[in-house]
Amino acid sequence: MFVCLCNGITESQIRAAASTGISTLEELTDRLGVASQCGQCGAMAQAVLEESGALAVPEDRFYAAVRPG
Repeated sequence: MFVCLCNGITESQIRAAASTGISTLEELTDRLGVASQCGQCGAMAQAVLEESGALAVPEDRFYAAVRPG
C-alpha cells in the first residue's frame, strides 16, 4: 500500500527502512523522503513505524495509572 503519494513510498519500503534501524519519523524522512512534500502521510508513516516496533517513543508519552482515593 502506498503511504506517501508525493514520493511514491510504500508501507513495505517503510518497514524495510525500520528493519535497518530507522526509529524516528525524522530519520525516515531523511532516508526515504516520507512527509517531505505535503506532509499528509506523516501520521500513517509513523503508525507503520510503530507497528514494526521501530518507533522511538519519547519518555513523556509514558504515564502511570493512578487510583483515585
